[in-house]
Amino acid sequence: MLEKLKKFVKNKYVIGILVVIGLSYFLWDTGMEATSSTSFCTSCHVMNEVGVTKAVSTHSNLACGDCHVPQDNAVRKVMFKAKSGLSHIYNNTFNNDLPFTFVAKAESNKVIQQRCAECHSATVSTINHDKDRDCTSCHRNLPHNNRRIKTDPAFEKALEN
Repeated sequence: MLEKLKKFVKNKYVIGILVVIGLSYFLWDTGMEATSSTSFCTSCHVMNEVGVTKAVSTHSNLACGDCHVPQDNAVRKVMFKAKSGLSHIYNNTFNNDLPFTFVAKAESNKVIQQRCAECHSATVSTINHDKDRDCTSCHRNLPHNNRRIKTDPAFEKALEN
């Protein structure tokens, strides 16, 4: 009887550990997905205009994290999101001198360039372009319509709604 009880307790621990691992993975995956979504990214008032311009762009079907977060490696993705997120929280909370126009940092530009090239690889491989220039040097209006620099009619219309 004592042996059966010991086996039951051991199996209970194994089942408990598996449940905790499964639940942790589900919560982790759900959290990573949620914090890459457009609704999460535009929940801060300073990002409202970014959300509006994206909504009327050709990239409206993508989440912010699809372009702005590395997708090649889980560790790199987590580290990038943590660093970027903490920076955003700090600046939106304690920095009273936010710039009128947001400019991506060099690290973010590398990620954006990498993501553009990955999604548009078929197109990129067929065009002759200067390898030292990134995609946004020519395609600056995508997907945020040169936010706070220049507006176009679609952006103006979206702001009215």
